[in-house]
Amino acid sequence: MGLNVHASVQSYRGNHLDLDPTYTDVHGRPLLRMTFDFHDNEARRMRDLVGRAEEIARAMGPRDIRVNGLKVPYDITVYQTTHNVGGTATGRDPATSVVNTALQHWDAHNLFVLGRSVFPQNVGVNPTPTIAALAYHGLGRMRDEYLGDPRPLDA
Repeated sequence: MGLNVHASVQSYRGNHLDLDPTYTDVHGRPLLRMTFDFHDNEARRMRDLVGRAEEIARAMGPRDIRVNGLKVPYDITVYQTTHNVGGTATGRDPATSVVNTALQHWDAHNLFVLGRSVFPQNVGVNPTPTIAALAYHGLGRMRDEYLGDPRPLDA
């Protein structure tokens, strides 16, 4: 039997995606670069969760137990189950966000961002239902408020 735990990862400005200045695809276009690492908060939270999971597992009386912890610094070459989200901050102020609450880009009102990038925090498990709900919300705003009168929507 296996027992897995997941801790959430907070949003940090230093964790981001951008275009790589060095590496390109076969057409010369820059590749996507991910800058990401766990912070002390995540390491402490995961140590606590792993410790509690180990207590539970030992109480079950296993023949054998193997405990794996969070790998810090983050290493993309070793599989670590993650559901990283965020990157396109949603808000009411274009100075501190990328899209408004309708998921419409502040600088290009005909661009709606539907996906996990607008979901700022993942509390641990699969974020798909929340992402779907956000997309449903954004599409509803687009259909009900934008398509008949294309314009920047109120936050």
